[in-house]
Amino acid sequence: MAVVQRYINLSAAASGDGTTNGESGATCAYVDMATWEAAEQTDLVTDTDSHVVDCDMGSTTVKDTVAVTIDGWVISETYPLTVRGNRSSGTGFNDTGIWDPASYYTRSVDGFSSISHREASTTFDGLQIEIAKSNSSSTGWTSNTFVATDVTIKNCIVSVVSGYTSKSAIFIDHVSSAWTIFNNVFLDVGSANGAIVSDANAGTLIYNNTFYGCGRALRITSSVTGAYTFKNNAVFNSGTEDYLDDGTGTRTFDYNATDDPASGTAVPRGTNGKDLDNDTGGEWVASFTDHTTND
Repeated sequence: MAVVQRYINLSAAASGDGTTNGESGATCAYVDMATWEAAEQTDLVTDTDSHVVDCDMGSTTVKDTVAVTIDGWVISETYPLTVRGNRSSGTGFNDTGIWDPASYYTRSVDGFSSISHREASTTFDGLQIEIAKSNSSSTGWTSNTFVATDVTIKNCIVSVVSGYTSKSAIFIDHVSSAWTIFNNVFLDVGSANGAIVSDANAGTLIYNNTFYGCGRALRITSSVTGAYTFKNNAVFNSGTEDYLDDGTGTRTFDYNATDDPASGTAVPRGTNGKDLDNDTGGEWVASFTDHTTND
């Protein structure tokens, strides 16, 4: 088993093979995520490889505006795919928790998804996604196939440009197995629905995330019967309510912080008789005193 390492550098020439993070020459990085996906798509199981791609802004201030569909791979838990911000360059991974225009980010400008993901056993780690289009389909990630199972999104930031609206940061559709979403920051997203929207019967674990200024943190549709766990999240300044759950199935909501009361205002914690925290008086709001700066 080998680990195939590739690079995306938004400042690179378009002719590289992605084997280095260089910005020129035959081995320089891919110029955007879509170019990497088209060139590297393969059967990792047959190859007995895992695949890692590090994303970087490079020496010039430029963003990745080319939407990508990750599809056609063969991936498994043993031979997974990882798409991550480059932690070694200084312009790839942003570990501050606050949006950084000097680190790699994708920008959705066409009204659809920055990343349309249709594969299993994939981790997205340390990416920034910016939505700059008002459209009912504007999202950061969309998954709309039954094979996109066992997906992890962690250490990411999703934000909407001022003056725009969006459907969601993450839209999970037609998925039959669990997603794990943790340690992310969602800023002003989901005004049309929710920061995370699920229309799938997947058991999903959502924890240690910050939601600020979102229409809702979580929206579960009526077609969902799977189990959901929502723990240790900070949910502040929601536009409609903290979450809306029209589905059925087991729910575990614990140790979340919110600035909203249980009911009786325009922005309640939740609907359909469910609350962000199953423990009486345990909304932990006093522990979050600097959430406007994403602390």
